[in-house]
Amino acid sequence: MRAEESLDEKLMDIIIEERLDNALDDALQKDAGYQQSEQLKRQKCDRLKEIGLTEEQWEEVEEALMADNSYCAIYGELAYRQGFQDGVKNMREKPEGTIPDVISRQELNAILGDVFQKDTGYQQSERLKRKKCNRLRKIKLTEEQWGEVEKALMADSAYCAIYGEIAYQQGFQDGAKIMLELKRLV
Repeated sequence: MRAEESLDEKLMDIIIEERLDNALDDALQKDAGYQQSEQLKRQKCDRLKEIGLTEEQWEEVEEALMADNSYCAIYGELAYRQGFQDGVKNMREKPEGTIPDVISRQELNAILGDVFQKDTGYQQSERLKRKKCNRLRKIKLTEEQWGEVEKALMADSAYCAIYGEIAYQQGFQDGAKIMLELKRLV
């Protein structure tokens, strides 16, 4: 039985990787909230180039933004994977074979909080992000510069939250649809 479970896990990983590269990108491109968030993030980051940061300051700011982007990528992938697994589980438990409505934002936060607490890659990424952001407090920035850096980081965090929510929802739908198709075949 363990070999069968291992094969199921490998198959699920293959499907998830393919769907992450295709379906999630499509869903993100179609979501107006995500597009607005991405545009705002870009604007805030572009604004940083205009506030007179020294090379050293820019390097610190850029490192913090890159750490945040890495964190966001891990966040999105974990959210998608969890959504996919929840969609599969939901369809296994639903005999009527219809794709259910997606869960609420509050339920999503509770589910993902548990997932993130258990994932060491996420934990490391979060620590690095915090460390880089804390280093920003130690470089000398004017009040205006600090305000713009904070705006860019907040825009990046908002973008990441939207990305994770869409990733979970898309994963849930993909997992449910695959299980529905498998039920029809069997």
